Amino acid sequence: MDKLLPSPTRRIVRQVATGAIVGAAATGLFLFLADGKLGNFADLSVALPVAAGLSYGLIGLFVALGVAAPRAGAALLNVEDEAEVREQRPMLSSGALACILLGLFMIELAVAPALAASLGPVTTGLIAGATLLALIVIWMRESSRMDELNKQLSLEATALGFNIACLLLGGLGILAALGRTIAIEPVTALAAIALVQLVAIFWVAGRRGLLAPRRA
Repeated sequence: MDKLLPSPTRRIVRQVATGAIVGAAATGLFLFLADGKLGNFADLSVALPVAAGLSYGLIGLFVALGVAAPRAGAALLNVEDEAEVREQRPMLSSGALACILLGLFMIELAVAPALAASLGPVTTGLIAGATLLALIVIWMRESSRMDELNKQLSLEATALGFNIACLLLGGLGILAALGRTIAIEPVTALAAIALVQLVAIFWVAGRRGLLAPRRA
């Protein structure tokens, strides 16, 4: 198969395959270890936030690994070489931390009832609140440092994600009001928005050509 694909395409295929394998393994391990202890993962209000949290968390961990080890980062991330990883280290580090925090926040919401039962509702709320506050601080700090391209990408992805989320959740809301389907939990809606936003980010980046392989 490698001989049938150009070198840059082979590289991006390897990256996607590696991410898919690691993601599937991490998700399976989390579900195996946590099911029954942290909630019922057959419940959509638990499963969807966990899926969103693991998606963001694994992306953040991949980027963090690339930042910590530039040689590995040059292979894992869509960059020219190790020098670009080092040059972009501040931005990549903040992005990785934001993804990890958002992933943790979504998982905390998913397993909040189990955490509240063991740690107490006040402690559980404080943990989730601290995670969210740290995420907001990072977002505010990095928003002021964005260049024009990243600001435009952020605006486009946010607008696209908002429109898709409105169509999806608005449609479900109308059906629920008409008694055609069950109403969804707030945490489920929040997880759906997070996943939609992730798709919107990749869509906008791809449309701008930013996901094209940078090197062989």
